[in-house]
Amino acid sequence: MQTFESKIINIKEIAENTISIETEKPTDFIFEAGQFLQFIIPTEEQEVLRSYSIASSPQEHTFLFCIKLVKDGISSEYLRNLKKGDILKMKGSFGRFTEEENKNSLFFVSTGTGLAPTISIIKDQLKNKENKNKIHLLLGFRSENNIFWREELENLEKEYKNFTYMLTLSQPSENWNQLQGRVTLYFNHPSSSYKYFMCGNQGMVSEIRQILLENGIDNSQIHFEIF
Repeated sequence: MQTFESKIINIKEIAENTISIETEKPTDFIFEAGQFLQFIIPTEEQEVLRSYSIASSPQEHTFLFCIKLVKDGISSEYLRNLKKGDILKMKGSFGRFTEEENKNSLFFVSTGTGLAPTISIIKDQLKNKENKNKIHLLLGFRSENNIFWREELENLEKEYKNFTYMLTLSQPSENWNQLQGRVTLYFNHPSSSYKYFMCGNQGMVSEIRQILLENGIDNSQIHFEIF
């Protein structure tokens, strides 16, 4: 698997303890929407690898990542101190959380930074593969401070009539007057006409998968990645 260097174009905080990093993409680099790269993180003892999903679609000219920063985490402390112009060393791409066809209705369930590979696939299906079937995203965050990329989702919903999304917060403030509760609360009566993609914490993925299987959805229609 190829190893390469990529210069940071932009880095910023997009939500509480969450940053986005945009980097240059090699001109000949090919990947599938939903895949991830491994960052090679230097430490005093040795290099360590950390996997981060690509949020940009394959036709975009840069890589985009969203990364949850963890207190005292080896990679988090390193990434927290990066700035525009710095170089990241990477390898990849990896992963099978992908959708090559454009003929299926798609239902995504994502939580937190699980939105990264999800939005890559959604953009690829809508803009590049021109999928005209229904595409729906059920998205969950903890609180208002954790929300990111909502404006982009709203713009996609306005531009593509076959795309819809729902956003719910599991621990909102008293001022939140929209959907609240875990994503599983809003996942009812799954239809066999969809392919299902789940990406987020293990508890959510396991619960949604169990609901699908109990409702007779074939295992071949279920795809997931745990963050």
